[in-house]
Amino acid sequence: LKDAQLQLQAIKQRNRLLEEKNAILEANKPSRKASKAPSQLLVFDEEVKMFAKKYGIMYEMYPPSAELLKKTLPSTPGLPFDRPARYANSAAEADALLSELRSVLPDHLHHLVPLNHFHKTLQQALEAGRSSELIKLRRVAGRIFGLSSDYFVTSSKRDTIDELCRLLGTTPGSRTYPLFPPILFPNAIIDTSNSTVFGNWKPLAQILKAVLMGEASLTSVKKGGPPRNFQNWGVSAITPGAIAWSATIAIFLLSPDTVFSQDGHGKSSGIQYKNLFYSFKKILVCCWDAPYLMKIRQHIEGHVFGAAKLPVDAPDGEDFTAQIALAMAGLQSNDVDHDLDSTPVGDLAQGTDITQSALNSPLSTPRLST
Repeated sequence: LKDAQLQLQAIKQRNRLLEEKNAILEANKPSRKASKAPSQLLVFDEEVKMFAKKYGIMYEMYPPSAELLKKTLPSTPGLPFDRPARYANSAAEADALLSELRSVLPDHLHHLVPLNHFHKTLQQALEAGRSSELIKLRRVAGRIFGLSSDYFVTSSKRDTIDELCRLLGTTPGSRTYPLFPPILFPNAIIDTSNSTVFGNWKPLAQILKAVLMGEASLTSVKKGGPPRNFQNWGVSAITPGAIAWSATIAIFLLSPDTVFSQDGHGKSSGIQYKNLFYSFKKILVCCWDAPYLMKIRQHIEGHVFGAAKLPVDAPDGEDFTAQIALAMAGLQSNDVDHDLDSTPVGDLAQGTDITQSALNSPLSTPRLST
């Protein structure tokens, strides 16, 4: 009887993995049309694909539009893309987005940026890379959140599970979610001033560690084997985009959605993930040097990298301006030592509905009014 139970458990696990892989394949069906790009462009495809995976996790969750990639940057240095000035106006945002991409793209690939083939390759590889990482993260999500791994298989009805709903600040069956859910706060309890948002750093660090160091890094020190993403990408520090990515993915993993759609809209939840990422990155960029956020960064980097050493080689949308401003003001003024090592415990919360905004931006992510 025990052997039969073990066999049944193994079969169920295999079926779950097949369900997840099928869902990802369905969401990322490649076009059957043969590439018409000239061979002198195709020779760079593997480099662009590698870059896209790094860019999509460390910098921007969604690629810039083809229209924006055709834009010529001013000859004189513009506003820095890693400072609050990038959000001064829509023109500054567009320039900063393009400048950021070019700053991390190898110089010998810059001539490809305005080409349609570059945009298509970037978009497809970014989405495929994200889908691949999500398969891995679902397998270890139980460990990341300290919950049953059964909650995170694609067939699970997550919108009926009280524990997950509490972490998202919603109730079973609801399609209303706050911009800053409890999972982002210490002890998973919302701080109405938003001054401790991202204070629940451990799940975010676990997500990034699994992506950069591999799934096994969450349970043991991995030795040998193929190079991990942090080595392939030359990553030795955390970026605002990486924390925004992990926060957005944490919400996705807890949500009832099974596929991370290309348009940034949660099919089951109605959550606008594109809006979430944009809002989170804006806060992080604008408050990157705030004392409280610097502590969070140190915790995340220490947890992810440990002793690892590398050579340092909007359009219309729901207006979250007030909430963003509140969070930024709170983070900037927060010099109190909160307990950043607390274990999450759920608590119901109320917040602004983030499910009904339009996404028509020529930029990569929704732009908030300022």
